[in-house]
Amino acid sequence: MATSFDLSSNFNIELLDKIVNTFYGGSGKLQQDAQVALTTFQNDPNSWMKVDQILQFSKNDNTRFIALSILDKLIKTRWKSLPVEQRVGIRNFIVGMIISLVQEGAKSGLKIDSQLVRKCDITLVEILKQDWPDNWPDFIPEVINSSMTDPTICSNNLIILKILYEEIFDFSSDRMTQAKVVKMKKSMSQVCLQIYLHIVDILKLNNTSSVLEISALECLLGYSEWIPPDYIFQTNVLQLLSSIYIKKQETRNITLKCLTTITGVAVPSNPQNITEMVESFIYVLKNLTANSPSATSGLKLTYASSNFTKQQFFQDLATYLTRFLKIYRDKLEVDNAELRSVLLTSHEYLVQLSRIDETEIFKTCIDYWHELTSALFVEIQQYPIADILPSFELSFEMRGSGAMNPQILKQIPLKKHIYEHICSELRHIIITEKMVRPEEIIVVKDVDSGEVVREVVHDSEMSDLYYSQKETLVYLTNLDFDDTERIILEELDRQLDLLSTYTKGEEENQNGWAWDNLNCLCWSIGSIPSTISEESENIFIKNILDKLTRIQDDHISNPNDRALFDSNVMYIVGQYPRFLKNHWQFLLQIMNKLFQCMHDNNEGIKDMACDTFERVVSRCKYQFVINRPDDTESNVPMINNIVNNMGQITSDLSPSQLTSFYKSCATVIREQRDFNLRNELLMDLMKLPNSGWRSILNIQLQVDTDDKFKTLVKLLDINIGVCGSIGRYYAIQLQQIHTDLVGLYGVASECIAEESKIVGIQTNDTVRIRICRAIKRKILNLFRLFISDLNFTDFDKWFEPLLKQFLVVSLNDYKVEPPNLKEAELLVYANTITMKCGQRLPENVVLILENVFFPTLNVIKNDMNNYPDHRLYFYQLLRIINYKNFEVIIDIPQDNFFSMFFDTICWAFKHHNREIEETGLQIAIDMLTNIDNLTDNNTDFQIKFYQKYYLLLVNETFFALTDSDHEPAFAKQALLLRSLMKLAYDNRIPTTLIDSGSNAPDNYSNTVTLNEYITKLLTGAFPNLTVDQVEGFINALMKNYNNAASFTSTVKDFLIQSKEIGADPTDYLYDEDAH
Repeated sequence: MATSFDLSSNFNIELLDKIVNTFYGGSGKLQQDAQVALTTFQNDPNSWMKVDQILQFSKNDNTRFIALSILDKLIKTRWKSLPVEQRVGIRNFIVGMIISLVQEGAKSGLKIDSQLVRKCDITLVEILKQDWPDNWPDFIPEVINSSMTDPTICSNNLIILKILYEEIFDFSSDRMTQAKVVKMKKSMSQVCLQIYLHIVDILKLNNTSSVLEISALECLLGYSEWIPPDYIFQTNVLQLLSSIYIKKQETRNITLKCLTTITGVAVPSNPQNITEMVESFIYVLKNLTANSPSATSGLKLTYASSNFTKQQFFQDLATYLTRFLKIYRDKLEVDNAELRSVLLTSHEYLVQLSRIDETEIFKTCIDYWHELTSALFVEIQQYPIADILPSFELSFEMRGSGAMNPQILKQIPLKKHIYEHICSELRHIIITEKMVRPEEIIVVKDVDSGEVVREVVHDSEMSDLYYSQKETLVYLTNLDFDDTERIILEELDRQLDLLSTYTKGEEENQNGWAWDNLNCLCWSIGSIPSTISEESENIFIKNILDKLTRIQDDHISNPNDRALFDSNVMYIVGQYPRFLKNHWQFLLQIMNKLFQCMHDNNEGIKDMACDTFERVVSRCKYQFVINRPDDTESNVPMINNIVNNMGQITSDLSPSQLTSFYKSCATVIREQRDFNLRNELLMDLMKLPNSGWRSILNIQLQVDTDDKFKTLVKLLDINIGVCGSIGRYYAIQLQQIHTDLVGLYGVASECIAEESKIVGIQTNDTVRIRICRAIKRKILNLFRLFISDLNFTDFDKWFEPLLKQFLVVSLNDYKVEPPNLKEAELLVYANTITMKCGQRLPENVVLILENVFFPTLNVIKNDMNNYPDHRLYFYQLLRIINYKNFEVIIDIPQDNFFSMFFDTICWAFKHHNREIEETGLQIAIDMLTNIDNLTDNNTDFQIKFYQKYYLLLVNETFFALTDSDHEPAFAKQALLLRSLMKLAYDNRIPTTLIDSGSNAPDNYSNTVTLNEYITKLLTGAFPNLTVDQVEGFINALMKNYNNAASFTSTVKDFLIQSKEIGADPTDYLYDEDAH
């Protein structure tokens, strides 16, 4: 088949159709040839001249799509370079084609929203974005007039108006210059009333097709966000929507969307208009009652048996109700029987909608319930209760300790009384049906196997939903704790009764009992700590735990069931630290229960036990380090007993669980304020790990090295966990193992080198190499954690005895290691050292640079993808050194060091990893600030930098800015460009800039030199730009460089212009002189 085209008068449409058919339906070599042919044709700058022939004579819709895409490209990039006659001709051709397609579709009974018509509509809107309003001022009147001729044309015109609106208001920021957007929005505001009245006139028509009605409503939905609110109330559109279109099955969904949008944007201050909005809401509710299930019926079952359109109706209804009530609820709360009935009916609908098993609907509802309950709670907090009820002043003052007594609140005229029944229903829904799993619960029942398994990965959306439910339930509990307690206890009793039947042999759910219900209840209980007074909480939790204990003792025997049950109990006790602090004996029982769970066969339960232990000790640290005189068994702090029994407690824990447990104990030990007692506790805690450490290191490591190294990895993990918790107080333990750590680091490097000799230098994936590298990374991490918690005084104190030797050893090792064996974690460790050294110990920063800079550069210089961790950590290290120790960089004695440093920064701009690119850009910004702030001692370096590197940096910045692949870093690129131009425009450069390609005299101002350099740079890079366009851009930059937002917008406008041919050189919003 042919793979090229002759674009002469003998252009072959049939051949083009065949090639398109082959591309979409063929395979192999033929399909590849077709792709080449189509690509060649589309890239031909003259291919657009054949579009009219293709659209008229092609029999293939795919071919027509390709033709329209070619035309779209022309319109976006070269439209303004075409003669006016050609532009008008193309415009009229597209309009004629749309009318023809729409009318043909109507005659043949095809749907008006065919893909080809939509593509033509989009092409017409692309023309409008170029020509309207200046070169096509009558477009809106023409559309309105043509709509009167034919309902199908009218319907499509509405779609065109909707697309135009979306392009201007929703998608314009990255497609049009700011000046163009402002101009089009202003023009749209001038014709908005015409469009709106046109839509309303259509909605007033009788016996119109549902297609036209839907098109009108969809157009109204878009424009209603921009229509001035007065327009809404000057017509009867609210009455049309709430009385007519809400009744029709075909239009009620889009009608609800329109009402929702209007409710949000047309918030009137005029009492008459407010009344209209409320009346509209009442009409909607009445029509819902007449045409849909009532507020008291089971919407949950109706939803489950409905099709997609009807289910979407429930979502739209929830959105409308919540939007309206958030804004106008106070208008319905007045002392008026009819309005109060509307208020309660609407909330009853929301209660029923909240029961539906659809997450998105529930999210919408819970967002509103959160707002409502928060408002009711705030009203109580702000109400002058003590003034009204002086006898309860003490209770008023104590309300911060928890929920107020509901009997007191009943004597006060609060809005919460209106919602008593609604709030009670909502409490019941959340507590018994809807509470989702919190992050702390990591064991779940597998749907397929029925086994209880770990599920550590949580859905972030579900986590957000949980916190919304939790906060809502907290507010509900503060509004009426008695009702919350009643629901929880009644549900617990009900679960106990049902469970007694379930455990006699019935299947789950057969009698109404299910684990999901008990889980939901327990998760709700764990969500409301500290919402009541300590006294009430003590009674409440004791009651809860008594009932749960009965369930456990009498009805839970299956291991899977016990695992689920234990997870819930552990979650609850972990959420009530205040109760645990006040009940020493109970805290002891909980600890013993957790230690018992740490021997469970289910790994998930052991994980949760360790997590709960960590949560309890983090919130009750003090209780673990004090002596308890009422403890008859022991008169020593609890942490001492735990430490003394570490072997027995942790005997069945996995390495990760063991690390977690040690970390938690270290958290408690840090709470001990006595220096000697803290050190003794830490040494006792580390007794077993240190014993294992010494027993391994006392044996020649070369014997069974792999097994011993694996054990050392586990011991290092324990030390890392302890150090992470106890911080700077880890010093006494580090003193014990410091020499061993330095030696072990060296031994691991030697083992890696020996193994590499055996398997080859490029192989780094043997078991031994992996283990040894893990040891090196963990030692680096251990030192890093210790250093990160040191203040400057502590750092200086411990640097020589504990830190310097390892710094030297690790840096030397990194320098000589082969590229594929260098540890990226060393760069993170060096980063931490640099932050602590600051400007006090610059010799250490020099040592880091000398050992890290060139070795790392050699690792990453050959491409932009390999060694991603080294790459990122390297640039993060350079950023810290540049920020804190810039003078070290310029004082490095190595030849051309700064030149390499500069090139390395610019190379970061070219990376496609956004974090690396933005780090490099920030280094450049900080570097400019550092150079500008250099003292007189470094004037020579300043002059050298500006003469040699300044314009190079301008060039690199524009290279990154104009590369679409680097668009995500635009904001940082614009900030760097602004910093560069600000130096020149503010005369901060102490020498004359030198452009090697310019013949300008030496006494040129730096502003002129910079502007001429940019002009030459951009006109050379973009042949489609004229000198006037570039100069207009530079003038706009000069006017706005002191305003970051205006400067950034100007740069964005230029990038949009740079993609067009013949763009307006004055098209800059902030260049006032240009207009």
